[in-house]
Amino acid sequence: MRSVARVLASLLLSACTAPGLKSIDWDGGSTTSSSSSSSSGGSSSGVMSTTGDVDAGSGSGSGEASSTGEGTSSESTSSAASSTDTTGSSSDGEGFCGDGKFDKGEECDDGNADDHDACNSSCKRERMVFVTGEKFQPDNIGGLMHADGICRQLAEKGGLVGFATYKAWLSDTKEAARDRVWNGEGRYVRPDGVEVAESFAALLAGPLLAPINIAEDKTMVSGSGAWTGTMPDGSAAPGSTHCEDWTSSTVADMSGYYGDPSLTSSRWTFNTIGNPTSCVAAFHLYCFEGK
Repeated sequence: MRSVARVLASLLLSACTAPGLKSIDWDGGSTTSSSSSSSSGGSSSGVMSTTGDVDAGSGSGSGEASSTGEGTSSESTSSAASSTDTTGSSSDGEGFCGDGKFDKGEECDDGNADDHDACNSSCKRERMVFVTGEKFQPDNIGGLMHADGICRQLAEKGGLVGFATYKAWLSDTKEAARDRVWNGEGRYVRPDGVEVAESFAALLAGPLLAPINIAEDKTMVSGSGAWTGTMPDGSAAPGSTHCEDWTSSTVADMSGYYGDPSLTSSRWTFNTIGNPTSCVAAFHLYCFEGK
């Protein structure tokens, strides 16, 4: 009996440590024998290879990948936003001449680069110039300010746009016509739409593209002069009293300078034939649209 008991005890002990005994399945599938665990350094090796820390590490790695993915996504979104902002900035900026929008520094913008329409390729608008249908003696002009008033009244009477800005092309002893009239960069046209000059600079450089012989009512003026007191470069005629600054109509006063509306040469503003003339004469005035 004692012998049988020893055999049974030996068998039970052997069963508890049998090489095929499986350890706890930490990773949900893999199995490790106690002998393998023992050969790898015991339970410590089993923990490193099968514990949740490895899964956690793997999970952490996955989490890091996810984090990296989120970072990439965030950067892509940021990049896309930046791209959108750049596009928005381009469309919301100051723009450019010819884009069809009225931007800072432009007088007009008709969406094209045609220099021969109402708005040129520099986005400067055209301006009107005409010769008055009426003639005036200097004492009826009454000075530069009154001359401007005459131009404005006639421009309004003729239904011309911007009539309140008109000034007379007239110089006196204190001021030159080129310093009074707005120096427009756009072209100058007559009331009938015919172009006179591409710009104020071209007007002074000459010759004109067409004579300034159309009145505010679109009728043609011919056979008479226009008071100017002004040289081809826009300066005042030197040494002249300009009929006492356009207030005197004395026969003996030969200080009146005039131009010829029928001509396109520099004689349109300073006629080399007949100047100066008596202040008793009655002539037209040139009127220029202003700013």
